[in-house]
Amino acid sequence: MGRVLTRIEWALAHPCPLRNPNDWHDGKVLYASRYSDHLIRYPDVPWVHEGIYSSPDRLEFDGKCWEYPAHGFSLDRRYPKQHGWKGLQMLCSSCPACSTEEIAGCVGSFMDNYYDEFWEIIEAPNPIDLQIEKLGIRTELARHFPVTNPLWFGFWINPILPAEGISLLRQIFAAMDGQDNHDEFFGLPGFLRALTTAEQHGLELHVKRIPYGTRRFLDPHCPHCTSGMFAGTNQTCKVCGHVCSPRVEKRRFRWRYPHKPLLHELGEKRFIELILWKLRQQEVPEELLDTLIEAILERERTRPEWEAEDKKKLKDWKERRRSEARFCKQVLFKGIRSPKRDIGQFRAPQFRKVLERCQKLGIMVKIMSHGDSDYTFASYRRSPTYDGVPDPFAQLEAWMADGCNEWFTADYEIPDALLSRTD
Repeated sequence: MGRVLTRIEWALAHPCPLRNPNDWHDGKVLYASRYSDHLIRYPDVPWVHEGIYSSPDRLEFDGKCWEYPAHGFSLDRRYPKQHGWKGLQMLCSSCPACSTEEIAGCVGSFMDNYYDEFWEIIEAPNPIDLQIEKLGIRTELARHFPVTNPLWFGFWINPILPAEGISLLRQIFAAMDGQDNHDEFFGLPGFLRALTTAEQHGLELHVKRIPYGTRRFLDPHCPHCTSGMFAGTNQTCKVCGHVCSPRVEKRRFRWRYPHKPLLHELGEKRFIELILWKLRQQEVPEELLDTLIEAILERERTRPEWEAEDKKKLKDWKERRRSEARFCKQVLFKGIRSPKRDIGQFRAPQFRKVLERCQKLGIMVKIMSHGDSDYTFASYRRSPTYDGVPDPFAQLEAWMADGCNEWFTADYEIPDALLSRTD
């Protein structure tokens, strides 16, 4: 199950015919409209062109990867009451809450990748606090935001940013905007525009921090400041100081791609025009355009067949992973006890027994790793490749000689003949 990084969702409050007025009650951050989903995921990469909303796909061709519009719909058909694409443009361009020239500029999100794991929230000093110290606004921030350590988490505790604190956040993010932090805070320019718009027009700016987790569940986190915590009861949060039981929530939504393939939605002629628009943005050589377009058309014509094949491969892979997990539990780890709740993590003596069984059964150890009990990087180790550990016993001894003697785990390649024992 894929990991999902933390992010900050934001929305500027203003009456809009595309929204339900109740959306703003209790400071909820909800999407302005269905068509803005992709703009929220990629705030600075609009995929609306001449009234066609599209989500991308990629084609590998001649050693390069080219993006093209694959799925989507016509805004003219989806929003007839608002007079389609032109009507939406007029509606958003006249709205004080629209912070961009694009539609749905009143909502967005940005990545919060500095604090996506347990160990990262307790490191000090951190880049945000250093920036605050450089600006000399720590005392002023404490007047408007809850004080946490790091200060970052206090900005998102209340669902509506205090009016007096918006200018302070704008100073912080304006200073960060010119730095090399694209990966850590992807989408930050959009939030900076929202802060400026809220300050200029006196609008409420609603925010919500989505903690780290998987596509279905959020990891255990403090219900007050959303920082990561270990599962348990009556723990004191190291960030905000609240005594609480860490919350584990199911995500209220999942990213979907419900739109129809654009080849069938628009017809071949209009679809080719849309492909040309995107390929020329990527500066595709003119002599390569016709070949690329034909390759994309062929890929889209055969989409049902290769999508079904991909689904079958994914299903087979998941079934094999389940079989491997059963084999490890019933055969490989049988009788080897570990005080760790996570199956597959062992102290050195027990892990050596697992390696001995792998050697006896002909199971390849693809990768080995070591971690300590406090989830820090201090003693984290991992074998260099996923292609197999040449001598797992030598690797174990080397790590132990280096002071690593806590929790060991590995990924194993189990032959099909052995899997049949548990199927």
